[in-house]
Amino acid sequence: MRIFSLRGLRSFFRPGEPVPAGSDSAGVGATARPGRSRARPGAARRGERAAAALEAAADPDPRPSAEAGLHGLARSTDLWFAAELSVLERHACDQAAAWAAAGLPRPDVADEALSVEIALEKRCAELFRRWAERVRNAVDDAVHDALGRAGNELIAFRSHLAELRRTLRETALAERELERVRSERPGGEVTFGFPRLLPPAWFWTMIVLLMIVDLVANIPIFHELVPHEANEELLWQELTARSERYGLWAGAYRVAARLLFAPDITLLALGVVAFLVFSAHVTGEALRQRIALREEDSPVARIGIRSHRRQWALPAVGGAVAAAMVITFLFVSRIIVAEAARDRYDDAVAQVTRLEGDLARARAAADLDAITEVETALPTARAVLADRERKLEYATGIAAMNRPILILNLVLALAAALASYLAKETRITDGRREDPGERAIVERIASLRVRARHERDAIRAAGERAAASLARAQRLLDARPLRGWEAKAERLRGVIPLFRAENARLRGVDPANIAAFRREPTTPFPTIDPEMPCPVPDDLPRRAAELERLEAELAALDVPAAEAGEREAA
Repeated sequence: MRIFSLRGLRSFFRPGEPVPAGSDSAGVGATARPGRSRARPGAARRGERAAAALEAAADPDPRPSAEAGLHGLARSTDLWFAAELSVLERHACDQAAAWAAAGLPRPDVADEALSVEIALEKRCAELFRRWAERVRNAVDDAVHDALGRAGNELIAFRSHLAELRRTLRETALAERELERVRSERPGGEVTFGFPRLLPPAWFWTMIVLLMIVDLVANIPIFHELVPHEANEELLWQELTARSERYGLWAGAYRVAARLLFAPDITLLALGVVAFLVFSAHVTGEALRQRIALREEDSPVARIGIRSHRRQWALPAVGGAVAAAMVITFLFVSRIIVAEAARDRYDDAVAQVTRLEGDLARARAAADLDAITEVETALPTARAVLADRERKLEYATGIAAMNRPILILNLVLALAAALASYLAKETRITDGRREDPGERAIVERIASLRVRARHERDAIRAAGERAAASLARAQRLLDARPLRGWEAKAERLRGVIPLFRAENARLRGVDPANIAAFRREPTTPFPTIDPEMPCPVPDDLPRRAAELERLEAELAALDVPAAEAGEREAA
């Protein structure tokens, strides 16, 4: 039977160590009487797996970083110490079993000191020394790691500080160049704009023709939509009858008569048409202002051009929406006209039918007065019916041509907008002159200031990280990680009593009855001063002084920048 740990053998095996009779060369017990061994192979394998798990968890990071702090360092070494102590205690139990199997030590023989106890005492002292050394090394490594991090951040600090100096020098040169350009800039006003492409005579001729065409095309619709007065159809029939005497001028007479016969309807139609043309006119002028004014054509007038170009959106969008609403109104009106004409025609048919029925009844009753009255009204009713029939035919034809007329109205609106676009002329005089070179310098100054702000942010972050690393190193140096070493020593002093108790238990005797166990164990632990400070590396004060110097240089650079900002704000 063997119970062993490779790490325990590497750390604690001593060639030539005395072992009891019947033990093997590995320093673990071998039974002298095979039939009485109390250990089992399965238990041995489970013990090996447990020891290996403890060893794997004992040293997760051979060089803990300073960010772990003293607690993290102590936890790592405590896990290592617990694993090593567990291996040592298991070794003591194995030795106790081996000696018990051999019947050693004899109860009546008082040896000066057992070889196995001497070996265990030396291994306890060695484990204690290694624990103390490991704690000091962990703190020292963490301190140097923090100083290394601080050194890297100081390098970044210096690099960004040099870049900030260069950026501020370039900014100062650019600002002086801007002042020179502005001082040499010629004064006076600048004029910009664009000429008209359509002469005024042609423009007004086009607008008048468009309004006449649109008015003629749409005024019958308003005649049909607006309610009529009594006997209005008879008066219109008399006017159209008189137009026959003018021969070729009969058509012009009827057009003029239609315009003047109902001035309210004419004014309404003229207003709608004028509003449509005006909306298209505003849209065309706004688009010309947006397209024709270009900053590249007159760089010195860039500010004025930009000021005038941004005013185009509202009139262009508003005019286009208004024109679209007028055209939609006319489109819907032509649909309603057909329905209104049909209703009026049905009323006229009912009126003629009623009068014819009254005439037939009057003749049957031989009522001469009634016959005279009905015969007087019947021709007028038939004339109204004929007129409304013609209007129904006209309204039906208009409804059938609604989409083509819609396209005609769109074409008229686009023509008005195009005429206004071509006839638009602008000449603007502005005193806000801008030099293209000046604008490039201003943009460069803005980019340099953004870069300087980024460099300051990077410097601030590097300084904060460097200060944190230095503070962490100083905190570890001020710590006393070996305080409480007595607890570790007490645990190691319990290894010899554990060996004796396990040996006596396996043999079924009282440890007090074994003479060799009456000797007091004397484990030679090394002397430790828990209050002894860790040595301060030479890099710590030097890097702290360097950080202060770099921060002073940064503050010296920020003073002129703050003064310049105050001057600009003033």
